[in-house]
Amino acid sequence: MRFSSNLNLINKHQFARLTALIFIIEGATMVLPLGCAALYNEMKCALWFTLIGTALVAAGLLIRHFVTSIDTKLKARDGFLYVIVSMLLAILIGALPFMLAGNGYNFVDSWFESAAGWTTTGAYVLNKRALPFSLILWKSELNYMGGFVMIFLTVSVFQKLGIGSQKSVAQDLPGAKFESLGTKVSQTARILITIYVVLALFEFVLLMAAGMTPYYALVNSLSTMSTSGLIDLSASAGFDLTATMKFIMTIFTILASLNFVVYYLYYNRRWKLAFNNYEIKVYLSVIAIVTVSIAASLILSDRYLPVSCVGNAFVQTVSFASTSGFTFSDINSWPTFAQAILLFLPVIGGCGFSTSSGLRIHRAAILLKIVTRGFYKRIHPKSMRAVVVNGRAIPADRASSITVLALLYFAVLIVSALVFSLQDLGIETSFSASIACITNNGTGIGLMRYGDFSVFSYPLRFFATLVMIAGRLELFGVFVLFSRSFWDTNRVTG
Repeated sequence: MRFSSNLNLINKHQFARLTALIFIIEGATMVLPLGCAALYNEMKCALWFTLIGTALVAAGLLIRHFVTSIDTKLKARDGFLYVIVSMLLAILIGALPFMLAGNGYNFVDSWFESAAGWTTTGAYVLNKRALPFSLILWKSELNYMGGFVMIFLTVSVFQKLGIGSQKSVAQDLPGAKFESLGTKVSQTARILITIYVVLALFEFVLLMAAGMTPYYALVNSLSTMSTSGLIDLSASAGFDLTATMKFIMTIFTILASLNFVVYYLYYNRRWKLAFNNYEIKVYLSVIAIVTVSIAASLILSDRYLPVSCVGNAFVQTVSFASTSGFTFSDINSWPTFAQAILLFLPVIGGCGFSTSSGLRIHRAAILLKIVTRGFYKRIHPKSMRAVVVNGRAIPADRASSITVLALLYFAVLIVSALVFSLQDLGIETSFSASIACITNNGTGIGLMRYGDFSVFSYPLRFFATLVMIAGRLELFGVFVLFSRSFWDTNRVTG
């Protein structure tokens, strides 16, 4: 009875209108793969993209027409529930073209491809070289929208849901207040998304100038900017993936994994504040240190020429640090030292407020400071020492929240590895799969080198998608729904 009465407290009007918005957006974006299907004479795909897209847009418009808008903000409980439900709904819609395209793809595999797309996880179960061109483009578009959604949710939708968008953003900016960045959060969201689109267009032009065909330039630009990996089908596309193309995609992967608020600051000509961003300095330093370490191990193992060692080390470091997960080298043949670094690098992840996943660099820096303070207090028990990042003290409640998140993160990682180990594919593959899913990196070492999850059974493939979703929503957004107090109206008032 209590659960039923609590559900009645959900703002159904706002919930329905926001759900209709998902229908309209996802239905409208099917125009691009529809055009691709028509261009490549994939008539079944064209038919279903037309039918699904039209039905979604029509349903969305009807719902928003008949469901009146009420000028009230959703409560925190409604907001969290909406984010989860909308993610699951978007994934389900994204899976429909795969299931109905006439290629015999079942629900689990279609759901996996859609989930990997929306969570920007560079993993797959379907043979990419056998997929129709329009479905490859559709998955890349899901990747791109997944990256778009993380930026949009953070600074716009969360505010409308009434769950403290400005506080959420401030937590991704150590030592900074979001209020100082702009007066209107919705305006800030539009600027950041515009930057996101412009960067993708710029990469698209550069890739074509480097000799890539328009189709593959578009597919890889969408995947790169969302840090979802790369779709390298150059062997069947009639062109070679040159060093210039790899360099362009690697640079834009870095740009996508940086804190987008810095771009906002540059846009507003606040050069000094942007240039002194602590998180980006730490992130780029990590990339530099890891690149040098891996390059040294490759040189000592005499794998490639020295220049190639540095180039390969840089590309794969960026891939794993940004949680993009693309693989241009046979990392399984690399020294164990290099493989170990790459395997665990995505756990740290990219910058906050980017399209990357993982714990994020700023949280890793704060955790390191917490550990350092712990050692100091063991020596000086009566000392009063704050956790200081970038010259500013971190509030105790925030430091505690980050610590709890890190513990939960590693707990989920270990439990997931145990679940994957049920298939008995080896500890290397089990841990790689777990890290690949929770960090949304998609790839690892061993059998996970290229992110091919078809080695797992159907139940484990579905389980992998749940871990991807939890990792993308940073765990708390998912686990809070399983809290009894979250549904207890006597305890939850926000």
